[in-house]
Amino acid sequence: MSKRYYPIAAITAVLCLVAVFGYLHIAPAQGTPPRIVLDNAGGRVLFSHGHHADDLGLACGDCHHDGADPATPEACGACHPAAFDATFKATHRTAFKSIDACTRCHASPPKPDQTVTDRPDVSGIPLRADAFHAQCMNCHENMSAGPFGKESCNACHLQRK
Repeated sequence: MSKRYYPIAAITAVLCLVAVFGYLHIAPAQGTPPRIVLDNAGGRVLFSHGHHADDLGLACGDCHHDGADPATPEACGACHPAAFDATFKATHRTAFKSIDACTRCHASPPKPDQTVTDRPDVSGIPLRADAFHAQCMNCHENMSAGPFGKESCNACHLQRK
């Protein structure tokens, strides 16, 4: 090999090492996400998570409730579906990080062959849209800050153009 290829080989080796290190390096845990986009039929909602958590000083449990681990909360849709339909019934068990979450609704972790009579009464669990509207708007109304009420939909929901 001619001497002019040594620098190219050295640079290639260094770049390969950097790539391998970058691939194997575990990223540090992420703090509070600054914003979250909530996709829905009424128009996307751009929720300022960082503002509510950091600037207003709300605790994780103020929104992530019902025994959720504040460090790694479950997705809201895990408990509050768009509809209690066949799709939710078939797939919701994969939305939770552990089987311990099942006991929030079920008396004991359900079994695959469980009958309809053994399933929990879901009449008291609001659908996702109802849960968000109640959670957000009630807090805004109680604090007399931020949008709330039927006339303020477009304050949160971004309309598609």
